[in-house]
Amino acid sequence: MRFQVTDNFIASPQVRLNDAVLPDARWINTNTLTATLPAVSPGFYDVVVTNPGGQESALQRGLAVGKQAYLPVIFK
Repeated sequence: MRFQVTDNFIASPQVRLNDAVLPDARWINTNTLTATLPAVSPGFYDVVVTNPGGQESALQRGLAVGKQAYLPVIFK
């Protein structure tokens, strides 16, 4: 699975999914990065991008894998 994020990036960024570094992150231009996800379980994941100078951008729960189902709440 491939995903794409957009922001103010520079060449050679590091992309993390929660605490796992994605080794094949590619800089396309100042607004676009691509990376390949490893096999992950369904759920929500934080996406963190770090530029070589240390500037960091994070999106909490920025990636949802799988279908999300919400059960109704019934109060008695």
